[in-house]
Amino acid sequence: PYVTLTDYDTLIDVALELKAIEPSAMNKLKRWRQDPSSESWMEETV
Repeated sequence: PYVTLTDYDTLIDVALELKAIEPSAMNKLKRWRQDPSSESWMEETV
């Protein structure tokens, strides 16, 4: 059996904290996670 050490939300939160991604990228990644088959996550939202 496999055990995860973290989860997706934590990974992107830490990436933002470490300035590995911009806040706009974090929002896109969260939208992608909700519906990867939809291309709407690529659109800019403010």
